[in-house]
Amino acid sequence: MLGRLLLIIVQLVVGWYAGLELLKYLPNVGDLNLFLIAGLFAFLVWAIGLLAAAVLKDVSQPGPSSLLFAFAAAMLFAVLTLFPEVTTAVASVARGIEFRMYPLVGAVIGYAIQS
Repeated sequence: MLGRLLLIIVQLVVGWYAGLELLKYLPNVGDLNLFLIAGLFAFLVWAIGLLAAAVLKDVSQPGPSSLLFAFAAAMLFAVLTLFPEVTTAVASVARGIEFRMYPLVGAVIGYAIQS
């Protein structure tokens, strides 16, 4: 249980900073940029899970379905940013949440559901 919690924290922290750093090298696609970020975050979360499976004791090896779930959940959370009602509700509960963090949280949740 502690290994899974540590994995989630590592996925959030490393995924955020590595994703923003890698985003500098990807092309800007305008309005679809958030969906590009979602795909990047999903892949990073899955790759971190692969590495963590080798290091952490309680973490199982993720399969391709974990990548699919992370990708689908990241895309779903990216779509949620298109609805102002959702973003204002989240902002009222947790201030300072950037809209680009939604796909990362979705990717981590999707990965955690599948693995």
